[in-house]
Amino acid sequence: MKYLFTALFLSWLIPLVSQEIGLSIAGTIQLGNPSEIPPVGGMLFWDGENFLGVDSLNFRLMTNARFGSVTDRDGNLYRTVRIGIQWWMIENLRTATFADGSPIQLDSSDAAWSVGNSAYCWYDNDSSNYEHLYGKLYNWYAVSDVHGLCPEGWHVPTDSDWLTLATQLGGQEICGGKMKELGSSHWLPANAAATNESGFTAKPAGLRSINGAFLNLNHIGYWWASNVSGASAWYGNLYNYNGTLDVNLGDKLNGLSVRCVD
Repeated sequence: MKYLFTALFLSWLIPLVSQEIGLSIAGTIQLGNPSEIPPVGGMLFWDGENFLGVDSLNFRLMTNARFGSVTDRDGNLYRTVRIGIQWWMIENLRTATFADGSPIQLDSSDAAWSVGNSAYCWYDNDSSNYEHLYGKLYNWYAVSDVHGLCPEGWHVPTDSDWLTLATQLGGQEICGGKMKELGSSHWLPANAAATNESGFTAKPAGLRSINGAFLNLNHIGYWWASNVSGASAWYGNLYNYNGTLDVNLGDKLNGLSVRCVD
């Protein structure tokens, strides 16, 4: 039945192209139910924001074997994608509970954030606007907490995990474009080199700095690594203005996004 549905869908789509009917779309078409394990139908990706207004239209049907899902302790469901030998969350973590059921502290004030307890917040302390799109921002103390931040069987990536991801996508200088969500709905223009061909679907959630200030929303995405070098911790980041993935060291008090890996 699912193959019949896909065939019917594509047969409906082709006349639209041949008749040159304008249809403005950016993102993905989900064929089937993404909450099913494995999801039925896969996902259909395309390049460009305008369905009929790009120089080349490139459809890529991602097979079921590449997609799955995982649930955190709070019951939040995350779509996942296999990239090479790794499985990654397609969404930023948004749990308020450690894997063992212990609560994670919410620190909204600048003073509380600067103390260094295991804590999370939302960008601008605004859950209504940023929870669904960007998830929570966690300091490194939450990332490294013995209670465990990721769902069972998953972990916060090390810097080596980020570098492995980069290698599987052709190297750090070009892999960022393959990881970034298409279009300018969340990334500032021109969202350089973005194709999201990996399915990673990175969004730029910005950060919370060590003094509590919120910075770089829609401009840069930052994701923690679990390991340290001296007094600093590793993280990966992507930019709106190029297609690179950088792996850097930063202060453990920063609030960054988290993607879990298996």
